[in-house]
Amino acid sequence: MVLIFILFLLSSCHLTVSPNKPGDVFFRQIKEVEEIDVKPFLEQLDGDIKEICQHLLDQKDSDMEEQCDTVDNLCSVILRSEDFDSDVAEPLSQFLCGLYNGHLTGQMLPDEITTESMEDTLGKPLFVIYRNLSQGNEEGTCPIQLLTLVCVLYEKHTNIGYSLLFYLHGSSMLREGNKLHVYEEVCKNTDSGDLISCLVKDFRACQEEDVNLLCYLVPPVYTQFADITIPNTDLLQSIVSCIDSAQLQTLICRIMQGDVQIYKKETLAKVVEATLRWETFEQYCVWQLLSAHDIEVEHLLPVVSKLRYRDHPEAIASLLLMLKMEQASPELLKPMLLRTFDNCDQFTTSLLSHWVIQDEQLLAELFKAMLLKSTSVAKRLRQSLQPRSSSSGLQHLQHSCSESQKTKFSDMFELLDVIEDLSRTTRSRVAKRSPSYSSPKSKKPLLVDGSSSESDQDDELMKAKGNRKRKKSVTVGSDSD
Repeated sequence: MVLIFILFLLSSCHLTVSPNKPGDVFFRQIKEVEEIDVKPFLEQLDGDIKEICQHLLDQKDSDMEEQCDTVDNLCSVILRSEDFDSDVAEPLSQFLCGLYNGHLTGQMLPDEITTESMEDTLGKPLFVIYRNLSQGNEEGTCPIQLLTLVCVLYEKHTNIGYSLLFYLHGSSMLREGNKLHVYEEVCKNTDSGDLISCLVKDFRACQEEDVNLLCYLVPPVYTQFADITIPNTDLLQSIVSCIDSAQLQTLICRIMQGDVQIYKKETLAKVVEATLRWETFEQYCVWQLLSAHDIEVEHLLPVVSKLRYRDHPEAIASLLLMLKMEQASPELLKPMLLRTFDNCDQFTTSLLSHWVIQDEQLLAELFKAMLLKSTSVAKRLRQSLQPRSSSSGLQHLQHSCSESQKTKFSDMFELLDVIEDLSRTTRSRVAKRSPSYSSPKSKKPLLVDGSSSESDQDDELMKAKGNRKRKKSVTVGSDSD
């Protein structure tokens, strides 16, 4: 009984050797092709179309070339028909989908892509319909009869969409000319009528049957329909949710060879923000594909404020490695310092520590320039974010310093207390001088009070700093470098 059970398992599985690790062997379940009774659909047809379909049914187990010739004859009859509409296309499409269901499931892309292998793969009956639909036609001029048939086929079988994409792109290897506009025309005439919805639907169907084919379709689809595919995160997730390391490597190579672009700087921040809740390997793929593009890290800075150290480790780790390759600059430093300070958040601390090691003098000059700018009273009154920038920046810097560095630069870290005291004083004075109601007469004195407030606050800043110097107090933070 045990032997019979083992033989049963072997008969229902493929024994596959991993191409990446020759020693690894695993079993892959074979999907059984469902037999569909097509005779009820055949009975709904009449005339020449019914006669040809009966011939196709009789040829089911015959030579593939003979079947293709018969389907070609069927297309000719359809093109000559003046009354071919959806009522005829409905039973015909169900007949064809049922008869050739096995051609639409399982692996479609050949293991080795050559002219000969592609000719064999594309030499199947359903592809003859695609050929007649796209052959010798200018963009947007598909024959209406075959377009009607393919649109109904698209609605009846989930795999028609990506098989059409495969034929249109694969046939370009054999014949010159890009025919992907035919797919767009089909999508416009389906129930959804939306190209990107059809692409997402077809990519998800393709990932269930043939992931290698999905990767094969990525470059032509992202190139032909760049305006709608690049900003779309659903399409991106349909790719990264199913590929393995070898397929990721293939996509990276295609990007570096200039065959495809998956990201653009204009939409990059929104796309990355949308991926923050994806699975770890999906995010890993997103960042690996991003690294293959020549996009400046500055275009990722809007995402920095959205990252949480505990919630987004994949994005933080990847962004840190990208920022590590950059030299410190005001544009990079500002969003890092604007992050809310947290003892457990090592993002800004790690980056500052790295920049200190790389060029301590440069980072000191950048901090000096930022502090001088942010401690300007007039600037502080006009821009409410500046106090948070200077205070938060000093906190991050203090957190990344050793005890000896904190002692050495104690005067600078005393500014933390000065800024806090001055901020409290400013708020209290503004509250006291705010009238219960405003009138034209009260506006002019308020401007005078504002100028005197500036001089008062300047005096207070100098006093506070002088008092702390005399006390020789040293602000000591936690050493977590």
